[in-house]
Amino acid sequence: MLAFLLDMPRRVRTALWVTLFVLCCTLALSTWFEYQLRTQLSGVTDYGAQDELWNTFAMNREFMQFVAAVRLARRDPGALPELKLRYDILAGRVLDTQNGALNSLFGNTDTYRRLLAPVNGMFKAFDPAFERGITPDEVERLNRVVDALEPNFYLSMQQIQSHFSDRLVNNERLIVRLGDWRMAMLVLQFLLLLFFAAIALRELWRSETRSRELDDARSAALEASAAKTRFLAGVSHEMRTPLTAIIGYTEQALAQPRDDAQRRQLEHVLQSGNYLTGLIGNVLDVAKIEAGRVQLQEAPLSSAAVAEALSALFEPQAAAKGLAFTLTLDPGLPPGLLLDGGKWQQILINLIGNAIKFTDRGTVRVLLDCVDSGDGLLLRAMVRDTGLGIAPEEQDRLFNRFEQTASGKLVGGTGLGLAISRGYARHMGGDITVDSAAGHGSLFIATVRAQPTTLPAPQRPDAQPSLHGLRVAIAEDQEINRELMRDILLRAGATVFDTDNGLSILDELGRDPGYDCVLLDYNMPALDGVSTARALRARRWPGRAVLISAGLKPDESRLSTAGIDQWLPKPFSTLALVQAVRGETVAPPAAAGTAPLLLAEADALAQLGCTAQRWYELAARGLARIETLLDQRLAEADDGERRRHAHSARGIALQIGTPRLAHALGELEETPTERGDAAARDLFRQTLQALAALTPLSHIPAP
Repeated sequence: MLAFLLDMPRRVRTALWVTLFVLCCTLALSTWFEYQLRTQLSGVTDYGAQDELWNTFAMNREFMQFVAAVRLARRDPGALPELKLRYDILAGRVLDTQNGALNSLFGNTDTYRRLLAPVNGMFKAFDPAFERGITPDEVERLNRVVDALEPNFYLSMQQIQSHFSDRLVNNERLIVRLGDWRMAMLVLQFLLLLFFAAIALRELWRSETRSRELDDARSAALEASAAKTRFLAGVSHEMRTPLTAIIGYTEQALAQPRDDAQRRQLEHVLQSGNYLTGLIGNVLDVAKIEAGRVQLQEAPLSSAAVAEALSALFEPQAAAKGLAFTLTLDPGLPPGLLLDGGKWQQILINLIGNAIKFTDRGTVRVLLDCVDSGDGLLLRAMVRDTGLGIAPEEQDRLFNRFEQTASGKLVGGTGLGLAISRGYARHMGGDITVDSAAGHGSLFIATVRAQPTTLPAPQRPDAQPSLHGLRVAIAEDQEINRELMRDILLRAGATVFDTDNGLSILDELGRDPGYDCVLLDYNMPALDGVSTARALRARRWPGRAVLISAGLKPDESRLSTAGIDQWLPKPFSTLALVQAVRGETVAPPAAAGTAPLLLAEADALAQLGCTAQRWYELAARGLARIETLLDQRLAEADDGERRRHAHSARGIALQIGTPRLAHALGELEETPTERGDAAARDLFRQTLQALAALTPLSHIPAP
């Protein structure tokens, strides 16, 4: 309790003590007043004194009756029994009165003594006479005593009445005064309650004001964050546009015969361009993490494949610096894990890359294992090095964005890698911690949540996916993409219906609902893919609905509400498309570095599942369609239509194996600018030239 009071702000603590003091004073004053009130009221409500006063008045009445009996007995001896009765009654009344009633009214005054002494003297003188029987002579003598006593007795009775009247007046005044005090106490208590209510209302008002200020500050911060994200997106687009041209023309220059000096200079230019591209990507990753727009794409991941890829990547780097590099898989680690493999590998690449970068001699050891956290599996990576180490005072800012430790400034970098990695780890239900000391190396521990899963059976190189017996409907507004999907599905054995809009799909499935699967492009004129799926579910169509898009994945809630079973991103491979139709898990595409102008021929053929000549034909037709879409985009005044044309062009570029052009078109879709349009057209020309260099002109149809 004492610690709680000491932790209070000084102003709050002072207000608390003042409040307790005022309340204690109020309680003490109220208690004293109640005591005084009860003491005074005890006199007002003294019913015993009032009873005794009534006895005094009764004694006065009995005395009058006794006097009348004495005077009657003087004239009529037959009234002596009545006289004796009245004598006995008066004696009893006087005896009762002497219990303190008169004393409570008069105290030890002369009136009190004048009243009781003669009466008691009369009883003392005549008690023997009444006991043996009073004689007429004694009656005569009693009459003389009564005549002498009567005036003083009546005077005493008047004084008693006067004293009692005075007491009634005093009691009335006391009651009025006590009522005034009680009203004063009520007013005081009301004022105190009003005072504390005012304090409470003031604090409530201040709290509401602070709450509004905090809400306004939060809104301003969110708006600033959104503005920063928009600014970063715009700046990254403006930076990537010239970088795309720099990297593209540098690659074109390197493809020509050059002497060693020129080639070395061009390679430096290409490396710098790639570095800047990666830096811009890191900045955008930070913006996504801050905005909470990170999306997880969970898919089965092979632990052994990850270890093999990391070893192949970092063993040459470690050997070049003379370092011993080991990567160990714990035997208890499940072979297959369900998680976002791309982000997990990015975390590992960053941690291992830093360990090698900051270690000049010694070893870099990596252990991949897992622990049971009680509510799931926690995948863990421990990266230990014998490098420079990190001082404790520098570890606090190690994960801050754009901040570097002293050792980090020696080797360079942006200070973003660890911030991005920790953001991804926490988004995946884990964290990254560090244990280090200057000069004694470092231990980084990264954890993410994962679930054991069964890895899909590896495809044999000669295995052909089969869709025999299945009927598939395609809705894709771009003919080149529609033709490609039709070719893939037909070769897999499916029966295919294709159209360029969602309304035709509704008509076709309305006539013949026996299709097993529909492939719906996300962006289509008139009726998009989501609306088409929603309409099909409203008709209780039971087949599979697959949404295909070149953009970001829509929210899961939107997909499930529309009745969409699966989302398939562009570009997709032959296997991915067939797996989507069959309802199998589709592995996400592997992350790549700087995108090439054209996929390698083997990769393109594997993605499209066709011959080289067919790829050349599809690529040429796709580029011709992209050029048409770019021209149509410029002619459109509506921003939504301009974005739709850019989106369609991006989908074609992804599908025909031109990733760099697809990236530029995606930037144009998100941030439409004249410079972006010029960059996309420049990349279009470079891609067309690269395709022409790969294939005879006879394979490329005229646009």
